[in-house]
Amino acid sequence: MPCYDHRITTDAEANEKALHARTDHLCRAMEALQNLGGLNHFRVTANMRSWWKEHKEDDAVRKKEDARCVRDDRDREKVIAGLSPRQRELLGVRAVTRKKRAGRGPLAGRKKKAARKKARK
Repeated sequence: MPCYDHRITTDAEANEKALHARTDHLCRAMEALQNLGGLNHFRVTANMRSWWKEHKEDDAVRKKEDARCVRDDRDREKVIAGLSPRQRELLGVRAVTRKKRAGRGPLAGRKKKAARKKARK
């Protein structure tokens, strides 16, 4: 069929990844437009502006929730660290062990920043 799009798959996970990638591209484009003051350009439709407003609100809620989860995890680790081995045994909780972080040299921050930049492209 001539209207068949070979990029569309029946795999839900692949379609979700593609949707996230396209959303990410659109988000970056809208952010750039906003920074340039171009959201009122005649080619930016009311639907696009509405999506952008909702997307920013959803992002703010997500970031707030992520920060709360990180704070809760940190608090949970502190509480568990304060328990005696017997108390942990009674509660069925294992001691919190910190994973050793790789790349603790003077260039670690630069490497991490370069990797994030590369991932964005």
